[in-house]
Amino acid sequence: MKRIVECFNLLEKLLSAIEKRKGLNSRAYIILMLWFSIVFGNLAISPTQAKPVDDHVKVGKQLLSTGNFPAAAKSFSQAIQLDPSNAEALALRGFILYWMNKPQLAIQDLDKSVQIDPKNYSGWTSRAEVLRHLQRYDESRKDLDKAIALKPNLPDAYYLRGLSSLLQGLHVRAQQDFTSAIKLGQSHKYVNFAYYWRGRTEEMQENYRAAIDDFTKSMSLGQPQSRTIRHLDPKAIYMYSAGESKAGSLGLLERGLCYSAVGEHEKAIADLTEVLKTSPKETLLYEKRGNALLALGKYQDALKDFNRALLLGTESGDVYFHLGLAHFCLKKYPNTTRDFSAWFERTFWEDDKKNPLALTMTILSMKRSQQDTQVQKLLKDATSGMAKTVGWRKSVLSMLQHKIGAEQFVAQTEKKSLKDRTQAHCYASLYLLSESKAKEARKYFDWMKTKGDRNLLEFTVLNAEFQP
Repeated sequence: MKRIVECFNLLEKLLSAIEKRKGLNSRAYIILMLWFSIVFGNLAISPTQAKPVDDHVKVGKQLLSTGNFPAAAKSFSQAIQLDPSNAEALALRGFILYWMNKPQLAIQDLDKSVQIDPKNYSGWTSRAEVLRHLQRYDESRKDLDKAIALKPNLPDAYYLRGLSSLLQGLHVRAQQDFTSAIKLGQSHKYVNFAYYWRGRTEEMQENYRAAIDDFTKSMSLGQPQSRTIRHLDPKAIYMYSAGESKAGSLGLLERGLCYSAVGEHEKAIADLTEVLKTSPKETLLYEKRGNALLALGKYQDALKDFNRALLLGTESGDVYFHLGLAHFCLKKYPNTTRDFSAWFERTFWEDDKKNPLALTMTILSMKRSQQDTQVQKLLKDATSGMAKTVGWRKSVLSMLQHKIGAEQFVAQTEKKSLKDRTQAHCYASLYLLSESKAKEARKYFDWMKTKGDRNLLEFTVLNAEFQP
């Protein structure tokens, strides 16, 4: 116990030194705390070493507490030269090398550390961290399997194994590990991270309600903060680059996106607006909030958000897609044609999921703004651009070229998902509108209202079209 207390005293000194030297914000502090709790919290107590070795280790720790990583690494190296079997010195030097972004060298020290002391829980979890950083996910999970076998009642290894599984796309395994970490770590200071990552896993599986619950729980549990301008990356959960000083609650952005996905747009707007207070120049957030505003029929407000993203220099070509949606809902058809044309130029027709909606809306907008002569050129470009498109979406071209009718087109999705069927009904309706067959087009929208997925952009578009 005395050794662990000493480690955490060292931790506090080091964090203080790093904050003074680099100006890290609260999220950096928390992430460092989490890392150190794993590396040092369960560190095995080494046998008593010869005094010169102990002196070098002691000096190394003192240097570490001041943030002088190179000098600390040198002291630990001197200890290792005197005692190559000193697992503690190897683990500490390995950690320093990892933090100095030298994972290949770090792994060498950690390899030796676990070979010398294979019953050291922290040795396995530390090496697993570096292996994950090196994208050696299978090896990382195997190390964590060994850590769990040593101490099955500690939450850390389950949590870390969940991250490795998540990076491999093993969502069910990741979810199970995060659940185990939550059950075992209810009193753990950083259990909110497990809730956050389980929420991300649920989000990836489109289990949005469960994800919302986990993000809400994560935010309710304490202080850890995250830069809100980007999702946390499981490849680099403990690595931090100073630069963005403002922060927001961990999970707030993701919860807002999930609220949008389930159609709770008012709540989505509230979350995204809160995130924008700390990241006012993040263009993606304006686009996401704009989509929620569109769904609520607040087309002018949505247009303002999309234009703001454009003026802030967004790198997302999708801003033109969103502008096209807003202008269409506002019945500004020349603008719609211009926006979608810009989007096609930037995406090279590679977005198979959005192409059918953009194409059918553009043709309708061209005809409504007396640009009929441009329709054939657009269809020619679409035929070339969508050549590699597979499945029912490709046949939207056949419908627009009058090779099949709307009914035949929609029939292809009869056994598909609700999302696919809703989208097909939308494209058929837009096609019929472009053929001046409003009554027939209305039938497809009526189906969408009673049986379709109202949370899709396709529903938003037609809902605006058929408003009184």
